[in-house]
Amino acid sequence: VNLSFIQQLLSLLRSFVKMMKPSTECSGTKVMTVNDFSFDANIDNLNIFELKTFLEKSMLTRKLKGFSQFTEVSIDKKSDSGNKNEESSPVAMYAVEAMLSALTNDLS
Repeated sequence: VNLSFIQQLLSLLRSFVKMMKPSTECSGTKVMTVNDFSFDANIDNLNIFELKTFLEKSMLTRKLKGFSQFTEVSIDKKSDSGNKNEESSPVAMYAVEAMLSALTNDLS
């Protein structure tokens, strides 16, 4: 079940990336309804409410942040360099969660 949700999430992210790339035919800002956005992004077959619930219950964003911090520490230990990189975290996943909340009209 989790694998299915992760595949749906990856599909959703790919669709978001395609929609956000600037195109030559559209030269400006475009306002769309949620339904129009879903059809144009080709995500109308995904249940966004279930994806949002999955992200909340699985705490995937928090787990990814912890994993990235763990791997960053292990890489820093191996490199033995005095240069400490700025803290990196999967900020993009927080943006995805916010986007899903906006699409589901749950702005709490």
